[in-house]
Parts: sequence; C-alpha cells; structure tokens
Amino acid sequence: MRKPLNLNIAILLVLMSVLAGCSSKPANANEATSPPGAPKSDVRLTFMTNIVGMQFELLAKICKAFTAETGIEVEAVSPGSAYEEIMKLKMASNELPDLFTTHGWSVARYSGYLRLLNDQAWFSAINPSIQPLITNKNGEIYVLPVDVDVAGIVYNRAMMKVLNINIDELTTWHAFEDALTKVKDAGHIGIHIAGRDSWTIGQFFDYTAPSFFTTNENDNYRKQ
Repeated sequence: MRKPLNLNIAILLVLMSVLAGCSSKPANANEATSPPGAPKSDVRLTFMTNIVGMQFELLAKICKAFTAETGIEVEAVSPGSAYEEIMKLKMASNELPDLFTTHGWSVARYSGYLRLLNDQAWFSAINPSIQPLITNKNGEIYVLPVDVDVAGIVYNRAMMKVLNINIDELTTWHAFEDALTKVKDAGHIGIHIAGRDSWTIGQFFDYTAPSFFTTNENDNYRKQ
C-alpha cells in the first residue's frame, strides 16, 4: 500500500489533448475569429478547459494568436467547477470537444477518446517524474502536460521524535491511524487541512481513498 505520509502522494496534472468531436456553444465561450488578412481555413475547433481566471484569459489570447497565424477559428470555453460533470455528459453522448484539459484522467478516463501523442516533437522533453502518471502500460501517452501541481502531507519532525513515531514505518492505513491516535492522546491535533473552502478536505480523500479502498488488488472495497 502507498505510504500516506509520502510527500508525493499526488501529482495533479492539467493536461491538454487532441481528438475529434463537436460541442454546442455555452454562454461563456471565448471565440477566436480570423482577422482580416489571416490565411483562409474552413476548420473550426472547440476547446474546453477547467482552467479559470487569468490563466483562461491567457489561453484565450493564445487561441486568438493561433487563429491569426493559421486562419483556424477556435471556440474556447471554461465552465469552471461544472467542468467534470459536463465532460462526463459529453463522453456519454460522444460529443467531446476537439481539444480539452484532462485534469489528471488522461489514461484512466479519456484515453479511449484521444489521439496517440508519442510521435510529437516535445515527447522526449517530458519531465521523467510525471511521465509514469500519463503513460499507460504500453508506454503510450495522449496528453501534453502543461502544468504540474505537487501535493502531499507535511509533518512535525520534532513531534514525531517526542512521540516515538517512525514515519518510515507508516506503510499501511492502520499504522497511520495508530500514529494519529498517539498524537491525539498526547493532546495534539492529528491532521490539519488548511483553507476556508470545502474542496480542500474533499481533495484529501480524492488523493487517498483510491489507494486504500479500490486500487489494492488483494484488499479492496470496490463493490461496497
């Protein structure tokens, strides 16, 4: 089982992929149209992303620059927190956008819809530390990793020494629970998850639950 205190518990990727599909135009779409003098093209692309704010504004500018260079129009859309649910509906109806961010699910969820990208010039430049996370068992990737977020658990080394807790021995969930009980019995807080938004604690379980409840082939709770 994965060590719960490993500082690299999860690496979240915001990834962009290419595929064939179509999409209706939401109200918050940012459309890049061909300026006068741009090359003529009948191609029109739809691009959906979970990126919001200034990052989305930058992506929209990149789309407009791409249109100016190629004449290919791009409809860029960012539905925000509704992104994942919208994408599930689009997968069910087989009406996915031409390009979209896979938010870490390129292999498990989207690979059946995506173009193989091992032949791209940038393939050899992918950071080795993230390549296993975007590669299937055949060594194939379907995404261009453009952003990496490292998340995990930090701990108080001095407190661990006082309570005689060996971090390297916390290799199972039960051992982790026992250590937290020892911390609590000593009058301290076992786990603190910062932030005022509810998604922070939800994301913690999103990182840890699969490892301890579904992905272990010898001990899992998939049916439950």
